[in-house]
Amino acid sequence: MHVALSNFPGLESASRAASALGVDVDKSHVDGLLDLHADNCGDYDFPALESAFARLRCETVGHAALAESVSDLFQAQEAKYRKGLTEMLAFGHFAGLGLLREVGWPPGHGRSPPFEGRILLGGRMVAFDVKAAIENSHDLIQRVTDAATTIWEARTGGRLQIRFTADGLDGRARVGPTVAALRTQLSAHLAQWTSLPIPGLKFQMNGVHLRISFGPPQLVSMDMSYTDTASAAADAWSYIKRHIDTKGSLAARHGTQFALVYVQPSTAASADMRIQTFKAALGHAAGTRLPGEFLGFWFLRFTESPPSEWCWRYTSESGLLEVDPTAMR
Repeated sequence: MHVALSNFPGLESASRAASALGVDVDKSHVDGLLDLHADNCGDYDFPALESAFARLRCETVGHAALAESVSDLFQAQEAKYRKGLTEMLAFGHFAGLGLLREVGWPPGHGRSPPFEGRILLGGRMVAFDVKAAIENSHDLIQRVTDAATTIWEARTGGRLQIRFTADGLDGRARVGPTVAALRTQLSAHLAQWTSLPIPGLKFQMNGVHLRISFGPPQLVSMDMSYTDTASAAADAWSYIKRHIDTKGSLAARHGTQFALVYVQPSTAASADMRIQTFKAALGHAAGTRLPGEFLGFWFLRFTESPPSEWCWRYTSESGLLEVDPTAMR
């Protein structure tokens, strides 16, 4: 079943605006995702995206300010699509609450400013940054498989997609030290073959069992499943803490408070950083002094409609405390 982009006028309008700004828009990729969505082969959050664009049209935010996020939505790389998706969902959520004041802050930093934007909280302008609520080593593995794909296709003239699944937490602390070995083993394996089919490959990354398969290109999301909740929480806190420290330095430089927004789209419903893991991860913050500019967290889950929302406020006196979302506004 084919569904035209015109069925989603907000997304279509954004694609035209992005094209006018010189953004490379890969409509064929989005058309393929729309077809999968229509055939119930994948959710890709198009209804939620459409709602976000509808809310943003009510704001004094031009599409030019959203160029980077819109561009990412029309790229074939899954990591870019997910980045653009989570940013747009956050923008739409805050616009719907009447909190969004700026997209891209501070100005003067092109399409990649230090913060996603600013929201109005309790009469104060607060910068915010958005991350996908998923583990952050997926992109490390993806870069290795993408490079191997490029080399194999150049050598053979064929087309290839490498898919992988993991049956344990794929946190950077575990996966990072083994990436070079994965690259070597994957290259040696592919060097034996000049055409499909290619046998699968198993690889162990510090306790994470990675299963790799090879086939023709398809629009298929990676299926990651996790079992080690305690390790997931520890690795998640390590990732979150780096995010706080990085943005804390930028916030101090620009003289602003900031909040961090973690977004879980329905396409990441099987990710290991679920709300239970996120709460457990924040338990590791006890006794940790965080930057004075840090205001707190949002966790937005778009796996249902309307999205679920959790908030934590940080003060140096009390540390991190979960609060009702209305208390953050």
